Amino acid sequence: MKMQIGNYPKMILFDYGQTLVAEERFNGIKGTAAVMKHAVKNKYNKTPEEVWYIGDQYRCDVVGAQGIGMFPVWYVGAIDLKYEPVESVLTVENWQELKEHLKECL
Repeated sequence: MKMQIGNYPKMILFDYGQTLVAEERFNGIKGTAAVMKHAVKNKYNKTPEEVWYIGDQYRCDVVGAQGIGMFPVWYVGAIDLKYEPVESVLTVENWQELKEHLKECL
């Protein structure tokens, strides 16, 4: 079964350990709903549904993005750990794979 990846994003956020907003303002850490919602709405003026969030940590990045309605992309090319693909999550091992998935949305 081919995964439905939805509409072409209006914005893509990449997580490279960079803070999108001052996390201490939310008494939280990256990947929390409050931090992600604030960044998308106030810093980038987008709705979560317009955004693909690409990160390498399943629990913080993928689950956090899903929790507020963003389309998560799990980038496993940056990790040296074994992982089990999750059928409901777009998982890519390199940037070319991501590029191919974006082409499918056009």
